[in-house]
Formats: sequence, structure tokens, C-alpha cells
Amino acid sequence: MSGDKVHVGIVGITGHTGEELLYWLLSHPRVELVHLMARDEIEDIRKIYPWVNRRLKVEQIDVDKLNLDCDCVFLALPHTVSQEFVPRLLLERVVVIDLSADYRFRDVNIYERYYNVKHGSPELLSRAVYGLPEVYREQIRSARLIANPGCYPTSVILGLYPLSKRGLIRKVIVDSKSGASGAGRKLKKDFLFASLVGNLYPYKPNMHQHIPEILSHIDLDKEKFVFVPHLVGVERGIVSTMYVEVERDLPEEDIWALYQEFYDREVFVKLVDDLPSYRSVLRTNQCHITIRLLTKGQILVVSAIDNLVKGASGQAIQNMNLAFGIDEKEGLR
Repeated sequence: MSGDKVHVGIVGITGHTGEELLYWLLSHPRVELVHLMARDEIEDIRKIYPWVNRRLKVEQIDVDKLNLDCDCVFLALPHTVSQEFVPRLLLERVVVIDLSADYRFRDVNIYERYYNVKHGSPELLSRAVYGLPEVYREQIRSARLIANPGCYPTSVILGLYPLSKRGLIRKVIVDSKSGASGAGRKLKKDFLFASLVGNLYPYKPNMHQHIPEILSHIDLDKEKFVFVPHLVGVERGIVSTMYVEVERDLPEEDIWALYQEFYDREVFVKLVDDLPSYRSVLRTNQCHITIRLLTKGQILVVSAIDNLVKGASGQAIQNMNLAFGIDEKEGLR
């Protein structure tokens, strides 16, 4: 760090999460952006994002420059691509925050099974800290390689964690609905405007690659967990509706007390009375959660996040703040 500034590089600036990182970091008072990188060189970032208010050059990816000039490197790259670069980054010199799934699993076999590729640096998996601050805050503070969580897992783990931590979950069915930006910037007929607008459809029912990520942090067997994601014809946001069978009957006030015990001191997790929606969290780093007692032994938990902020780039910045001893709220809302 130079003075009180963290020198930051963003690799993968042309994707949704790269753009979102840029949006928040441009106004972060403790950050100096030193490198914006992509596969192709672009003379001026404003050719891609006209909303940017100053000239910034996009360079081709150069790991030597990142090692020399950066304190923190954000890898906003597709799954399976980050592992090309992480082994070449000097983790003793640079804090790396990876927004892909490449370092989210301790077990390389799980990663290779769900992402259909051989991992290039399995020896680094044990060094990675899962970047969910509300659960792993102290580990993140001293981490050099931070595996930023997926968007669906963020919404589901935060929604279920208090019940899981007390061993109260018998079975859970999760219905998650995400905006189209969660799929990244790729040309596919299902993501075209005419296919998406006014539409909603489920996909990968109980087969999604985020299932093992969720279960890595929720104490539950796979046979007792059902996860069905849906794509919705909106730009951004996730609402996860969780139907939870619990091990013992609990009055609703006891359930609220349990969640308050876990989240009352959290800056970005808010317990709300009303059922949360996309709009309640849009363009914030917040997760809104509410709880209802449905019937005897069955609880409804609903969580909402912006998939590009708390589900990706905002959470990555929250992790950077922790790793560099900066106020966790700095540069976020």
C-alpha cells in the first residue's frame, strides 16, 4: 500500500462483475486503480462503458505487472479460467480475490466433477478462504487468496446458516430466482431479449453446480437438500425462497431471536418484516432476510440480494476491506 491507498488491479474488466467492480471502486476512498485488464487491449474504457467519467486504458493481461504494481488483484474471470493466473500471482506480495468457482472447494474431486475440467493448481485449494464475511470474517482478515462465493450460495447460505449452526434443519427445498446477469456476458439464445423478457423458467433442477458449494457450508446431506434455480426476465437480483423442515417445533419468536443473535451486528444482513424483493436490495451490498412459521415443524425463509453486488463484486470489495484492515462498509452501501 502507498500511504492509505490500496493499489488494485481488475482482471476481466469487460464482464458483468468486472464492470460492477469498476463502478464501486472508482468511488472507493481507499483504492487507487492501477491496472484494468482483459484479453484484448482497449485504448479507453469509455468505449465499453460510456458512464465512466475519466479515461482509463484497458491492457492485455500481464501477470508481471500485477505482481509488481498491485496490493490486491480481483479476478473477474469465467469459471475454469482463473486457475491459469492464480499460480503465477505472488500471494506473499498480493492479495488475490477470485470471483470464479476455481478455489471455492477444498476437495478437488468435487470441483472437477461439477466443472468438467482438471484443476490446474489443486495445491492452492487449502490456502483459499471462502469469502463470506458473515461466516468467515476472521479467516478473511489474514487471507492471501480469497474465493468469493457464488451468487446463489450467498443468498442460500445466509438464509439457512443460523438454523444449520444450531443443527435444526431436517430437510430443505430451495426455490431461487435470478436475473439474467447471473449467467454472464455470453451469446446464447436463452439469454436473448426476445427469449427472456416477460419470461421465467427453471433450469438444472437439483443438478446445479452451486449445490456442493452450498452444502460445503451448511451441515446437511445432499439427499435432504433440493435446489431449483429459475431464470427471470430481469437484469439483476436473486430471491431465494426456502422451505425448511426443522428437527423440533419452535415458536416464531424463538426463530427470530436465533436470527437476531447471528445477524444483529452485521452491516449488510438485514432482518426485515416484509417479504423481501429484488427492488429492496437493488444496487446495494445488502442481504434482506425474513422468516415465517408456515405450519408445525416447517419454516419459510426468504432472502434477497443483488447478484452482482452482494452476490459478486460488492462482496469481493467487502472482502478486500477486511483483508486490508479497512472499515468493512467503506465504498459500499
